[in-house]
Amino acid sequence: MSQQLLEMGDKSKKVGMMAGNAAKGAFSDFQAFINKGNVVDLAVGLVIGSAFSLVVASLVNDLFTPILSLAGSSNTFGELFVVMRKGLGKSPNGFNYKTRAEAVGDGAITLNWGNFIQALINFLIVALSMFLVIKLARAMIKEEKKASMKPCPQCLESVKEDALKCKWCCSEFESILGVGLVMSPSTATLN
Repeated sequence: MSQQLLEMGDKSKKVGMMAGNAAKGAFSDFQAFINKGNVVDLAVGLVIGSAFSLVVASLVNDLFTPILSLAGSSNTFGELFVVMRKGLGKSPNGFNYKTRAEAVGDGAITLNWGNFIQALINFLIVALSMFLVIKLARAMIKEEKKASMKPCPQCLESVKEDALKCKWCCSEFESILGVGLVMSPSTATLN
């Protein structure tokens, strides 16, 4: 009996060690995954995106909506609605609903067009902002790319600064040894 207990103890010890090694392996895999630059960039993007979303929501709710609500009779633009089917009529105002909550509470079916317009304005502001950020980033990348280019002495097309051969006319630039040869397919000249 004691021999069986010892064997069971050894087996459980081995299983525990295997589970510990598996957990260490899983943790090291997770750590390698987190240490990749893309995951950190994604996390930063999500945090900035959620903060930006709050700013846009405040912009729409606190600035644009009050201006737009001047066009309607409601205090807030998001409260504008049309009753599509009347409710039970148990509302204190009968079927003359003052708010969406009152209409929905009475069982009426409403078309909440003010809320839709408000969400549409949110979307358009976010889309325009993202467009401008991407356009700015692309312009910066294009400027960096232009700065690292030089004209080919033969065909005057732009090639990379450190290129040894023109991809357009196949002229060779300075040799690796720095002798200063510039060769074209037909002639070779010494600089």
